[in-house]
Amino acid sequence: MTHSVTHSVTPPVPPPVASLPHPARLDYLRGCLNNIPSGVESLPSDNIFDILQPFFENAIQKGARAYIFGELRPDVKKINQIHMNQGSVGRFENENAAGQDGGVLLQFPDGHWESLFIAFNEQGSQTNANGQSIGPNIGSLVEYCEDNPVTTVTDARYTSLGITTLLYPYDKDRTWYLSISNIAKEEMVDLTGWRISSSQSERAYIIKNIQLLPGGGRSRFGIPPTLFAGRSGTIYLRKRGNEVVDMVHYCRAWELQSGRIQYFGRSRES
Repeated sequence: MTHSVTHSVTPPVPPPVASLPHPARLDYLRGCLNNIPSGVESLPSDNIFDILQPFFENAIQKGARAYIFGELRPDVKKINQIHMNQGSVGRFENENAAGQDGGVLLQFPDGHWESLFIAFNEQGSQTNANGQSIGPNIGSLVEYCEDNPVTTVTDARYTSLGITTLLYPYDKDRTWYLSISNIAKEEMVDLTGWRISSSQSERAYIIKNIQLLPGGGRSRFGIPPTLFAGRSGTIYLRKRGNEVVDMVHYCRAWELQSGRIQYFGRSRES
């Protein structure tokens, strides 16, 4: 999601596909990607579903209207290629073209927009007028920082359980939403009696009657804004004995860089 998309559109806005017979198109690249360090980088994760699920669940809950760009497959009632479709090399090079990129735009009832744009590491960071790669691949421009302080797991038994996403509210008086996932392959985790707390408050949110299934079981919790009093802080997930299982750092300034959903990566067990 990009700040320029989510903050610059003022309602009312006509639907992006209303200009038939010349429908709107997405065209990701011409110049080189730049200012990558301005974003907030999630930790490594081997499953994009961990990012897509909270993005679309929030849209469904809020009643957002989705505009999906891609390749329509009427035979299977699906839309494919919802990602960058230029700058590819090798076996997919013959599919490159300008003005045919995929993506998702979400229009929320309150007038704000959110977007999802996906590209693969192997695709070029620069493209020409025909959509062919003329620059280094995207993966070579993105480096994982080893001292990234976004998350730390302190309990060896629950290394595959932790806080995965934080949804910032629209204003300071509204609910924050925190997602917790169990990525262990075999063990169900009972969160009943566990607590979610913050470095900015002495209060805690007590989890009631929640069990997370193995292999990606996840639950979302609405947290009162009183737990997030400052501009930044640390969120803790504690077991019944008050032992810290996971902690993540948040900063309201990140919302301006990466959108309202903050992701904290988790690696699935192999």
